[in-house]
Amino acid sequence: MIRAAGIVFIGGDRVLLLRRSAQGDAAATWAFPGGKIEDGESAENAAVRECTEELGHCPAGRREILARRIKDDVDYTTFLQKVEMPFSVTLNSEHDEYRWVPATGPYPEPMHPGALLALERLTMNELDIARAMAKDDLTSPQSYMNITMFKVRITGTGVSYREAHKEYVYRTPETFLTQEFIDRCNAGIPIIFEHPEDDSLNSKEFADRVVGTIMFSYIVGQEVWGIARIYDDAAAKLMEYQQWSTSPAVIFRGGTIKTKLDDGTKILIEGSPALLDHLAICPLGVWDKQGEPSGVVSTTVEDENQMAESMEKEAPVEVKKDNDMPSDEMMADKARKDAEEMRARRDAENGEKLDKMLSCMDAIMTAHDSMSKRMDAFESRFGKKEEPKKDGEASPLEKEGVPPGKGGPALETKPADLESEADRARRSDEELAKRVADAVEKATKPMPEAEESKYTDAQARADSAYQVLGKGGAPKAMRGETVVGYRKRLAKGLQQHSTRWKTVDLALIPGAALDNIEADIYADAMEAGMRPTDVPRGKFREIVKVDPVTGGRQISFVGGQTIFSMLKAPGRYVTRIGLPNTGA
Repeated sequence: MIRAAGIVFIGGDRVLLLRRSAQGDAAATWAFPGGKIEDGESAENAAVRECTEELGHCPAGRREILARRIKDDVDYTTFLQKVEMPFSVTLNSEHDEYRWVPATGPYPEPMHPGALLALERLTMNELDIARAMAKDDLTSPQSYMNITMFKVRITGTGVSYREAHKEYVYRTPETFLTQEFIDRCNAGIPIIFEHPEDDSLNSKEFADRVVGTIMFSYIVGQEVWGIARIYDDAAAKLMEYQQWSTSPAVIFRGGTIKTKLDDGTKILIEGSPALLDHLAICPLGVWDKQGEPSGVVSTTVEDENQMAESMEKEAPVEVKKDNDMPSDEMMADKARKDAEEMRARRDAENGEKLDKMLSCMDAIMTAHDSMSKRMDAFESRFGKKEEPKKDGEASPLEKEGVPPGKGGPALETKPADLESEADRARRSDEELAKRVADAVEKATKPMPEAEESKYTDAQARADSAYQVLGKGGAPKAMRGETVVGYRKRLAKGLQQHSTRWKTVDLALIPGAALDNIEADIYADAMEAGMRPTDVPRGKFREIVKVDPVTGGRQISFVGGQTIFSMLKAPGRYVTRIGLPNTGA
């Protein structure tokens, strides 16, 4: 990775551009003064040094980051510096011409792509920035007016593991990796810190927790990512200087399947999402898939981690014998402490609210402890190792009748040929994940057309009875449900309307005897629907029937006495038969 930096000088309404000579990279293109960052040098110091070399001097003044782009193995940071007016420069051999041109264009051709992007950043709105971030033309985060914009993972798909529920979960790509789901995300998913106790937002939780919203989303591989705009300054600082992840809260309408493997491993196959409630910023998310937290992208965190690693690796090549000189271990320890102090100073600058949020990081240690326990469990499986033996002597394990290699690695076996405990643990996890994936594929695989017709016929027979009772139609079959089981479930939904079969346990009825019972229950349900006794006086029930062939809707009404019947004149009835005034 090549790291470089440069400065955009703006004087009035004009910007300084330099044309690169044949001696450098991207010859004949127009760009800004700048160059490579040397070891131990900050991006701004490098930009000032390069400008001094290429322009003859670098004006003093305030500089701010305009754009940063990490792409094609080049990490380039462009600073913006305003000057009172255009100034003259003395070019070195790296450039052969310079111009002060209008900041909004037109620009001389050909422009260097990175320089053109930086100029476009001057006039970008929030959607333009989001699109550039999604294409990796701009890094995450990006400050813009009163918001800070981050790349965040909205959801993953496929198989993962939920530690809190001790189960594997499968989120189908066909449901989430779609334009419809992208459109729903772009409607604005609230961003909060940590999930509420009830797993969904209410008015109070919304007011207390929301720090921003999703404004642009897109698909990356088997995941959905988005650009979050964060309004809360403390939250933005926390997300920029600490590594966080994300966890989506989705409410499902139905179709969710719960199943188990032979060994009791639980699998949850999610159905169709009814509501995308919120996206939580959290220490570790389900879609990290038991890896390191990766749901929030921050180049600041990446930079500090690289710096800390570099400081920890630094040590003197030689150590003098003088007792007053520090040892390698002391220097390495000092480097680690310096890195820790640097991070501590960053955290302290963010204030009391930031410190309170940092308590959430304890959950990371809990997750790491859980992983350590799993590794310990794997290590405990491997028994005793053989002790060294003298030439011609049997080892202690061989004396006990254990053949070489059974109780531990035989002496003649090379260490490079042995499978490490970590490799075995990883292989075990991969095997389990494959079994879960196979179970998911089996559960979600469409049934054969001949088999599917049996379910369709069963639903069609029940539809009329369900419709006449105002239930909108018979429910669909669930994945993994047998035909007989589905028919019994349909009949059970109408069983309360049958006088003969009302109290019978349908689960005990054999499939061969189900036809007549099913027909009786549907007939009784139709009768109850057409002559209802549960519709209040003066009310009526709408019945919508759908023609199975044309799909047309037929609407009729049943019910008790309506308001129109109450306006009719009272009926007249015969009360006596005989001759008047005769007593007969």
